[in-house]
Amino acid sequence: WMYRSFTGIFVYYFYIFYYGGGDVVNFVNDSYTMLGLLIYRPHDFFGFLGHSIINRNMYDYIIKNNDFSMYMLNNSIMITYLHDFNSEMVPILYLPFLILSLGSLIGSIVIYNMIFVFAIKKFSSALSTQFSLKEGYIYNIFFIPSISLWTAAPFKEGIVFFVIIYVISGLLRKKYDIFHLFIYSVGLYAAYLVKPYLIILLIIFIPFIIYRVLLSRTTYKHTRILLYMFVFPILMFFFYNLSIHLSRISGKYSPENFLGNAYLISNDLRYNETYYQNTGGSVYD
Repeated sequence: WMYRSFTGIFVYYFYIFYYGGGDVVNFVNDSYTMLGLLIYRPHDFFGFLGHSIINRNMYDYIIKNNDFSMYMLNNSIMITYLHDFNSEMVPILYLPFLILSLGSLIGSIVIYNMIFVFAIKKFSSALSTQFSLKEGYIYNIFFIPSISLWTAAPFKEGIVFFVIIYVISGLLRKKYDIFHLFIYSVGLYAAYLVKPYLIILLIIFIPFIIYRVLLSRTTYKHTRILLYMFVFPILMFFFYNLSIHLSRISGKYSPENFLGNAYLISNDLRYNETYYQNTGGSVYD
């Protein structure tokens, strides 16, 4: 956790001193703004958050509430990503770590990485037990420089990776009670708000996990045939349509936009144009 914490702190200050700002710095600044709203205007914080998530629009609440908009104007409160719902969810999801550290940036990164490393150990142990793999090899994958660099702070990639390994390790350790299923659902939805396409991809694998779990719980031949012929296809149908529905809600990653985005990528490769400027997203989106 010390190595990862140092990496996360390094990334933040690298953005400040080398780039002079950027997404990482904006996420932190916006999270401090949200913390101020939570302390001084909790009713507006929860109203703004709930309205934004339900409507996937961060302008409406401010426009419709004159008192809140005047408060923001009088106190020079700036929210960087009002135009980008998914990006602005990152500072909100970073907020719990900021609260746990009593408003300390360094403390929040340290706390996050202590929890993350604990989750990695649980994930490695569950995966090694289930598939007879060496736990140390799985554990060390998360310390590959590129993975460590982008998940060393509780921002986009860090939040998504944390949720994914928590959910998978929980399922492999057979934590299927109502409480854990609720936590998995909330975590996956939170990650979906930040990086929709990654969670949409993950959803496709859920039927296989459920099928494997159900299969491991029965030894009867007829029950296994029933699971294979009826239950598994129903699960596949449901989760396939769920992934399509969520991709349409996200807008940018909807099936209707897929070919258009692929065309922009092909132009980028052919003419060395900047895909980021054309779509507002990075190439690997």
